[in-house]
Amino acid sequence: MSVQHSPTKKSTTIKVRSLTDLTSITDGQATGRKRKQPEKDCNCNLELREFRHEFNKMKELLEKIINNQEENTENTNKNLAEIKKELTEVKNSTAYITSEHNNLKKELCQLKTQLTNGTTKIKTLETHVDNLSSKIIANEAELHTLQSNLSSSNLLSDNSSDNTETILREMKERNNRMKNLIIAGIPESSGANRSERRDNDLKQVLKVLSTLSDSNPKPEKIFRLGKYKPEKTRYIKACFNDEKIPKMLLRERSKLDKNTKIFSDQTPLQLKYYN
Repeated sequence: MSVQHSPTKKSTTIKVRSLTDLTSITDGQATGRKRKQPEKDCNCNLELREFRHEFNKMKELLEKIINNQEENTENTNKNLAEIKKELTEVKNSTAYITSEHNNLKKELCQLKTQLTNGTTKIKTLETHVDNLSSKIIANEAELHTLQSNLSSSNLLSDNSSDNTETILREMKERNNRMKNLIIAGIPESSGANRSERRDNDLKQVLKVLSTLSDSNPKPEKIFRLGKYKPEKTRYIKACFNDEKIPKMLLRERSKLDKNTKIFSDQTPLQLKYYN
């Protein structure tokens, strides 16, 4: 039996290929290396031209897109400006409408106030009409009384037209005298002239009227009845613009002292009748 022995270390020969030291290569050695030559059938130029053609198409397409975007932006800006202008017009119109609405509201309030005032005036006129109706009825009754008085005083004659005229004159005079008031008891003034005496009479009359009413009614005119005599005290007639004032003052005559008195202004026929 044969036994194979492994070779000894000395007899073993190993060939080790050495690696090239790249750091020792010079520039001349590096540049002298041959490059791989392109194949003769290479279509690089054609592909490059096609790429350039495609690139130009893409460039044109991008330019069109950019131009469209600019046009759209410009149109959008114009539209926004028009919308802004329309909004401003709408705002101005709204302000104008609001102002007109406020004016109409104010005019409606004024009309409502005028209507209320008109209603009040109508009610006042109705009251005046009622008062006039009452006065007409009273005047008719007074007319019948006057006719009876004239008949009893033998003032009526056979001529009916003269009787009617006499009655109408008497009624007119009574209506005119309803606005007057007779004041008795105010002493005569010792003034040197008529103007001074009239001014003093006016002061005394106003004093009497202020005693009767807090509203201090002022007559349109006053004058003494009869001729001036220093030793005699004449009555004073005070004329007002409303027949309600004498009536109101007569209702308050209890406030006067015993030396001063007031009366309604009566016609001679009335005085004769009451006497």
